[in-house]
Amino acid sequence: MGELLDRAFHLYFKHFTLFIALLAVVLVPYTIVQYFQSRDAIDIMLTVFTKGLHSTQPSPADMARLSRLNGMNAWFGLQMAIAFLALPIANAAVVVAVSRAYLGLSLRFGDCYRIALQRWLSILILIIVWIVVAFIGVFGFVIVAGVSAGVLGVFAAGSHGSPVVGVFMAILFIALILATLAVGVMLYLTVAFSFVGIVLERVDPIKAFSSAFGRVFSRPQFWRSVALAMALFGIQLAIVAVGYMTGGLLALLLKSPALYIVFVSLIQLVYAPFALLAIAVFYYDIRIRREGFDLQMLADQLAGARPATSVTPA
Repeated sequence: MGELLDRAFHLYFKHFTLFIALLAVVLVPYTIVQYFQSRDAIDIMLTVFTKGLHSTQPSPADMARLSRLNGMNAWFGLQMAIAFLALPIANAAVVVAVSRAYLGLSLRFGDCYRIALQRWLSILILIIVWIVVAFIGVFGFVIVAGVSAGVLGVFAAGSHGSPVVGVFMAILFIALILATLAVGVMLYLTVAFSFVGIVLERVDPIKAFSSAFGRVFSRPQFWRSVALAMALFGIQLAIVAVGYMTGGLLALLLKSPALYIVFVSLIQLVYAPFALLAIAVFYYDIRIRREGFDLQMLADQLAGARPATSVTPA
């Protein structure tokens, strides 16, 4: 895993400008739209927070502005359109770029987007599949959590406030939170794997969806997948903490909501290419180790020379 991350960092800094440019083409317009969509809300929150620091209650005018806010405006629709239609293509172009860099192929801005655009419909269908699965999963989780909470409530009421039961329930609650976090991190890796697979393998969305689970949760690779997922989560957490705190502090001091939005976008601009690169390197590692693929055949596949076929490992 250390070698994998080292390779990812090496490729990231070697082709940093191209990776950033591929994503910035879409992320910059997205940031502008996001500013117009959320500037009023951020401005009011900054005002309320500033008054709170001086032990001042929010004025009726502030509360009236807050009650009139409507996030479902024309800017929100444009923001969602960019998020679901344009940003996935930009990420796909980054995937193509990191894959070509990993395989030693030529890197051109136009070629990366040309290959990515060939997969736009499949990418859109894959996103819809994940949204449906996420909706079903959240609905099921809410039902299970509600039933479990009811059972634990009855159990707690029957224990008559026993401290032992209280400690047990606290430990159980923390364990459930950690388990939910772990599942979320692993599912993030699975989503990214399906995205990488659909861009590079030219398979249908259902195949990309199912193969991602097989690769991430397979017994030989599971703990390596856990290690990568936790490493990426830790890196993202550090970047987000620094970026959000810096952006929020500057926005508070300079009274500018634009600075907060810019810093939030910079976080995505810096982190997303590295995350995709690390996942793509892991993807190739799994295909070679577990599926017996030859690196040159994978390069030919990406270059469009011929379909990749499996080979018998030596």
